[in-house]
Amino acid sequence: MTDRTVVTMTDIAELARVRRPTVSNWRRRHDDFPKPAKDNGSTPLFDAEEIALWLDRRPIDDDRTYGQVFRDSLRMRAIVRFGGAIGGDDVLRLSVALVSLRAHAGTPLPATPEAIATLAGRVERERPELAGLFTRDLMTPSAFVGHIARTVDELTCSVGPEAAIDEFIFSADRVDSALRSTMTPKPIADLIAALVGDVTGRTVCDPAAGVGSLLLRVLDGRTADQVTTVESHSTWCRILRHRLLAHGVDAEINQSDSTTGWPERQVDLVVLDPPYISGEFTDRKATERDFGPLDWVMLSARHLAPGGRAYVVVPTWTLTRKPAARQRLLDAKILASVIQLPRRAHPFLTGTELAVLELTPLGEASEDVVLCNADRIAEADEGWPATAARLVRARTVERPEVCRRMRLTMPGGSLLPAHRLTTERTSVDHVASAIASVQLVRDQFPDQVTARWPGVAQAREQALLVPLAAIATVRGGHRISREDIADVDLGTGGTAVIGLEELRGGLAVRSRWIDNLALAKYESAQLTEPGDVIVLAEGGLSATVDRTGGQLVLAPAQVVRLRPERPDRPSPPMRPTLLAKLLTSPRNAGRESGSLVRRVDLGVLELPVLTEAEVLALDDYFVDLERRRSELAVKMNALARLDGALSAGIADGVLAVATVPDVPRTRVGEFEDEQD
Repeated sequence: MTDRTVVTMTDIAELARVRRPTVSNWRRRHDDFPKPAKDNGSTPLFDAEEIALWLDRRPIDDDRTYGQVFRDSLRMRAIVRFGGAIGGDDVLRLSVALVSLRAHAGTPLPATPEAIATLAGRVERERPELAGLFTRDLMTPSAFVGHIARTVDELTCSVGPEAAIDEFIFSADRVDSALRSTMTPKPIADLIAALVGDVTGRTVCDPAAGVGSLLLRVLDGRTADQVTTVESHSTWCRILRHRLLAHGVDAEINQSDSTTGWPERQVDLVVLDPPYISGEFTDRKATERDFGPLDWVMLSARHLAPGGRAYVVVPTWTLTRKPAARQRLLDAKILASVIQLPRRAHPFLTGTELAVLELTPLGEASEDVVLCNADRIAEADEGWPATAARLVRARTVERPEVCRRMRLTMPGGSLLPAHRLTTERTSVDHVASAIASVQLVRDQFPDQVTARWPGVAQAREQALLVPLAAIATVRGGHRISREDIADVDLGTGGTAVIGLEELRGGLAVRSRWIDNLALAKYESAQLTEPGDVIVLAEGGLSATVDRTGGQLVLAPAQVVRLRPERPDRPSPPMRPTLLAKLLTSPRNAGRESGSLVRRVDLGVLELPVLTEAEVLALDDYFVDLERRRSELAVKMNALARLDGALSAGIADGVLAVATVPDVPRTRVGEFEDEQD
């Protein structure tokens, strides 16, 4: 630190690693809190050394004080400043190499780059096992090495080489290093470590180790029988070597691509947070496509010794798209559990949902798979990693709504816990619920003796399920400029549009239009056909049947269209109104997913297979029920209009309270004539 380094109260909180209100409380409650060195009236500035000395008197535990944490953080801030000059990756590799050199040399670091290079060469000559460890980073003198060395020396002396290296790695985001996007977030690493348990005596492999964030958390200071790592990035590989040595981990480190150079030996445990791309969802041949998440999964399972386990982080679209790809997991009998991670679990992949797959060697898994929705657990439990791991390992089902064992035998179905755990609504007594609902309606509408009511609901064997894609196509809504949408009826010269506002009831249907000439600019625009089901699948599920067709659907709404009957492609019977009701049922509404916007993926929905007679009867019933609901809505709107007119007139002093004659069938004009 310089003699007169100054810090704000926000700086103090950040450097001492406390919350901002804590610093305010310290200043208000303690008369001996340092006075500002400078005060411009709005942001007081404090002498950093005076703050450090004051914080030295406030212990965190038996070993550390807030003053030590403050000084170490201030040293890190000095290192971070070099990121703008030489780049974040270079700051990290030089800092970590200097910490490692000091630890292996056992002496303070020299002050000049040349002396540091000489020391690095001597250490490598005296310790053959360290050959090449410092060559690329420190033995070519660099002016920045000398600038960084003093601060690195102070930090290493304060916290030790292991903590110093970890501190630099955790600062990857602050120095804008590419490393920040490759590290496994701590909660995910905690979850996998809790699932793995004690690794003592087991052989462990991390085939995409990065700088060891996941591996070190899983080892947790214990001694495995053998540790093997693979990392293709040369800089990360060198940092990994320094870090594992600092933590006392004896490991075989391979710099190669795991997709082609995975170690041939089988191991007891694989932990893997791999890079991935959506190459498995291309139209290219299997021999030409890129390496995808399921390829990592299959490779992990193949390298497990009998009785071993692999834990692989994958994007959740692996579990919901391409049924044939998912079926590979089930056919190979390697899937032991699926843990869906909370939204935004990865700070640098905020738009991607992730899951952890627990795998067995080929053929060892049963058809019963543990499904756990940690996203729901995390909503009310900050310690969700430990809770999720405990529920997955529990011998009895404690919370079936978020974790339980299920048999996954149905081809083509989603494997995502959020989808599977909502399909089984065994706790709902549908028969009793239906009977009670019928009775309630009868009590409220005793005069509708001619209305059609369903008979007593009957229990039945659960119907077979079929993917929506088997009976219908799904098309996204169009993105139309708001400048082209009018709020007036354009009649034959325009086309009605329907979107989020209409589906949520904010606007009446056919209240927004687009001029046909403006519509012609959108070459891909397609209009609805009679019988199309228009669905809004985000912020809840809602659907309506377009009886007339000829409307333009706006995104994010989607169009579901029943496939036409074809002799060569038979499909289960279905009709539009019944389809709309089934799509918006609770079992489907609970399937929302997505990190940024929660929506239901219509492509993964499944519908019951009903007989043609059931489809016709149910569709007719729902059509009649919709008609009656619409009639009631018209009456409710009329009453609401009357309520609004009277209250507004009385509030403005125009209407007076008087006896109103009962003229339910008198027209307004006739009523005025009678008053004359």
